[in-house]
Amino acid sequence: MTATTIRLRFADRAAALAALSPLGLVTTEPESGDPVFASTAWPGGVRVDLALLGGDGVCRREAGTETLDLPGLGPIEVPRLEVVAGFHLDLLWSDGHLPDFGAAEIHPETPSAIFAS
Repeated sequence: MTATTIRLRFADRAAALAALSPLGLVTTEPESGDPVFASTAWPGGVRVDLALLGGDGVCRREAGTETLDLPGLGPIEVPRLEVVAGFHLDLLWSDGHLPDFGAAEIHPETPSAIFAS
């Protein structure tokens, strides 16, 4: 079995829900009836795992550092994070034919998340 990571960026959560719903990667939250992402689905008998970047689809990257002056500790440098535009998620497509996600599929040079093997 060959697994492929597909990295996707949509304009927003609604666009991601619309694109992934036909693949069975969207389900309904029982209490509210709201659409939510399924962490695992089996479209066409192929296992697909879904991970929202940052846990909420918001990708953040380091944009330098800032200094905090904490009482008793003195100044310390911490990373300053900025939000990357769009709604980000990764799919781990276990086998079979890969769908074409068009412009939503991205190929970052340094991915911020990976699936554990």
